[in-house]
Amino acid sequence: MSSFYLKYRCTGTRKNIKLKSLEQFEDKNVMIEFVSQTDKFGNRLTVKLHAKVPVIIEECRFHFELNYVCENVMTNGYQSNSESIDGKTDRITKSLNPVAKIFSLQHMGYYKTENLFSNKGILSHTYIHFSEKNDDEVRFYGSVNEKNAFTLFHFNQKNNALDICSDCELRQVSKEFTLMDFIVAQGNVFDVYEHYATFFRRRRTREEMQFAWTTPRRIAEKDIGIDMEGLKKQIALMKQNKLTIDTIIVGENESAKLGDFDQETSKAFPEGMKAVADLIKENGMRPGLWIAPFVAEKKSKLYKEHPEWFLKKWFNLSVTGGYHSGKNSRYYVLDIYREDVQSYVQNIFKTVLYEWGFEVVHVDLLHAVALEARIDKTRAEIMGDVVAFIQKLCRDRVVIPASVPMSSALGQYSYCKVTADNGPFWEDTIMERFGFRERISTENALQSLIARRVVDKRFFNNVSTAYFIGHEDTKLTLVEKHTVLVLCSILSSLTLLSDDIGSYDEMEMELLQSIQPNPKIKKVSHETNDNIHTFAFQNRGYKYLVVSNFNDVAKDYTMPPGLYCGKYGALLSNRGVLNVKAHQTQVMVKVNVRKSTQLIYSDSHILPLFDVEETRYEQKNHARVVLKKDVQLAGALYILSSEKEFKINEESCALIQNYGKHNVFMWKVTNKKPQKTAIEGHATENNPGRKTQKSTDLSGS
Repeated sequence: MSSFYLKYRCTGTRKNIKLKSLEQFEDKNVMIEFVSQTDKFGNRLTVKLHAKVPVIIEECRFHFELNYVCENVMTNGYQSNSESIDGKTDRITKSLNPVAKIFSLQHMGYYKTENLFSNKGILSHTYIHFSEKNDDEVRFYGSVNEKNAFTLFHFNQKNNALDICSDCELRQVSKEFTLMDFIVAQGNVFDVYEHYATFFRRRRTREEMQFAWTTPRRIAEKDIGIDMEGLKKQIALMKQNKLTIDTIIVGENESAKLGDFDQETSKAFPEGMKAVADLIKENGMRPGLWIAPFVAEKKSKLYKEHPEWFLKKWFNLSVTGGYHSGKNSRYYVLDIYREDVQSYVQNIFKTVLYEWGFEVVHVDLLHAVALEARIDKTRAEIMGDVVAFIQKLCRDRVVIPASVPMSSALGQYSYCKVTADNGPFWEDTIMERFGFRERISTENALQSLIARRVVDKRFFNNVSTAYFIGHEDTKLTLVEKHTVLVLCSILSSLTLLSDDIGSYDEMEMELLQSIQPNPKIKKVSHETNDNIHTFAFQNRGYKYLVVSNFNDVAKDYTMPPGLYCGKYGALLSNRGVLNVKAHQTQVMVKVNVRKSTQLIYSDSHILPLFDVEETRYEQKNHARVVLKKDVQLAGALYILSSEKEFKINEESCALIQNYGKHNVFMWKVTNKKPQKTAIEGHATENNPGRKTQKSTDLSGS
């Protein structure tokens, strides 16, 4: 059963409309038109408002009583830094603690909806989907009209009901206005999202990026940022360690105030920013620059000289956009509809892209532009104007938006950062309890990366947040760093790193080198139970199972049907128990039991067998293996064969395990330096293998 609600004002009189059916409604002020049509995987419903006289919308929503079981739900946070979840429906969207509001944190997300839903249930923006068990069959609801108004979905578990709301409050309508336009679809998760993507234009670049490095973020008081000599040193270390980084993004200037982005020189780069871009180009990489051109802090030169450029609210106070922890300061929002502000922002992009010569702009804090709706524009319409403005200024340059409302980014950019910033720790438990959905946290960033895997390579290329893998001040363990890199490799198109490369020890460097080359995986299925996340995907005929434990304690995981190979060539069969440490991730390959001879594992790449370019079986007991050119680490290949002995590239393999009529052989890659394997922070030589037992730990990281 469904109901439609509309509240509006006309000449001071408030009107409440409640409809039980989708039949056309008309009164002396407005006409409501419902258009229902069959879609590929379900139905599309459009709601249009025809105003006979000017009216102001106060509320618009649908209420659906669901008639199916909703065991799992996937949500999308408001902006790219906002928490997104793919998990059980027994969670609720927490309200923001009043203490957090002291620092204006409520402006960094969209917390006004808390009053609308009384802080109960699950909240999602733009789209939401439900499933009973896994990704094979999902029930999907997604807005295809985010240019007129943002769409919010609220799921009430207790009543098994879904509210779909249009964020068009206080919008004045004089003629026609589309209130809602969404599809209801059912099917395989990949098919549904592929179809959903057809409603959005996809922007592509001629040359895709794979690995980007951004100048190290400040995470300790002794960090002072990077200068020209420091940048040269980092580039030299990249080459020395054969890191296939194709883009360098110069991050925030620690010495500059937020808002002062048009400074040619600084204490860090007295030679000027053009010299920085030229240096990066000379070393064969794309130069990029971080900017936040629509905001400024009060201490900035921009705010002091042009306070009238900033949005005003009550008592002529400037609108606060949020709180920047790195600057320890609130920031304020420019009024983009002022011509002088547009000229200022246009000059920034012109300077950065065409005078300094940067080819990539990492545009941050975009959410702030659409904090306040106008009488003639919803927040979605404002963001639409900003997107068009940026695209006009950047033309064929690469734009990586961050902290941007997700609905305004879908299909509009080639790349998009889809997670919150991570910290040098696993989770910020205080901010998590405070209900701050944009909190800096490694776990929060990974949870969002999991939930937003469905948009990767469909709407844009997902960009992971800048992770800390080797920083000496990080509290992340090597196990956690391994988890970060595995999930980034399978769930994002562009891995972003932010480390002093000189701070890497041997094991951290080998861990980083192991993500080369980029795996480029498009379809990744996901399930979760008891905070253990499992992922399944295929590549070149190999089937993979990734098990990631987000719990703070070790857990046992029961293997699914089939035979799997893990670290050191260890085999696990159906109903075997895999022990997974806290925050650990293990990657396994499914063995095809019908094949008499096959490669079953390798460890030169963070994802097994992604280091292999070609395999040719020349005889029953001999194979020719070619590794990919970007593979930097020596390692081992494991092969399952019914033969009593085996050779790879004319070299004899070591027999390490018997499995029924089959044998598991190991071949050490000899054309590269011997690899060390990290086990709980200690370097050891590769384990020669062991037989499958009831409880097995396959991880080397």
